[in-house]
Amino acid sequence: FDFDTAIILGANELTDLGYVYTEIQRDLAKATIINIDNSSKNNRFGSVNVIDPMSDSVSQLIIKKAPLWELNITTQAAQALLLGITQKWCIAKQWA
Repeated sequence: FDFDTAIILGANELTDLGYVYTEIQRDLAKATIINIDNSSKNNRFGSVNVIDPMSDSVSQLIIKKAPLWELNITTQAAQALLLGITQKWCIAKQWA
């Protein structure tokens, strides 16, 4: 692989990536890692860490930060983010 930046969503640590981490470990060591997560258990492994335990989901965190990051959320991206929010909500309601 030849990349200089990796965006990692919802992992508490790099080893959470499992096989993928094993395969690209050397490349990740040279890359800027942007770590986006909503867990207070995140060990802040990134070069840039965007961690917000007050967000109910990573999707919600991204939507909150979108204006600050000047993101243009397309229809397809909005559908994926909405799915991430609703699935998290449905799972939480199921266990309540």
